Amino acid sequence: MEFLFAPMEGITFALFRQIHHMMFPGITEYYTPFIAPDSEGSFKPKYLRDLTSDRSANLSVIPQILANNATAFSITAGKLQALGFTEFNLNAGCPSGTVFAKHKGAGMLADLPSLDAFLDQVFSESEQKGYRISIKTRMGVHSTQEFPAILELYSRYPLSRLIIHARDRDGQYQSEPDIPGFSEALKNCSCPVSYNGN
Repeated sequence: MEFLFAPMEGITFALFRQIHHMMFPGITEYYTPFIAPDSEGSFKPKYLRDLTSDRSANLSVIPQILANNATAFSITAGKLQALGFTEFNLNAGCPSGTVFAKHKGAGMLADLPSLDAFLDQVFSESEQKGYRISIKTRMGVHSTQEFPAILELYSRYPLSRLIIHARDRDGQYQSEPDIPGFSEALKNCSCPVSYNGN
């Protein structure tokens, strides 16, 4: 079994990851709090400083990107690839009201045709540039019963990993995780799957 370290904005930056790694070895991969680029792929310099520190500490770290603009995602991935990163995680799971209203995070699940067009572009770019993409997702917006259609969409693309938070967006972090729904989805995933939530 692999253990992956989920991010928490404002807490799990490089220093936290490095101390955690020293105190509790055995984590396969650490995911960063999300980087949110603007429409032109620009983002705060603090994220680059944070990731550069991780590279020098020799941790296995995967940057997480929060974007609904495929060009912005690809530009950001290209900048981080230049630092030596070879995999990026798309955040399609954040349930925050502010994020959701911008059609980012779990907000992307509310419009599957737009999500499909987004993924088509970013995976075409990733195949040309030679980096991998994983996705962190919720199981739906209003119900986890939405997940079969979402999973069918994801199955069209060569995900390096699918991280499933076993709640819908409306459930935030309080609702009961849908373990039966997650188990059923697990049977139908062709890529590696990780469980998230509780």
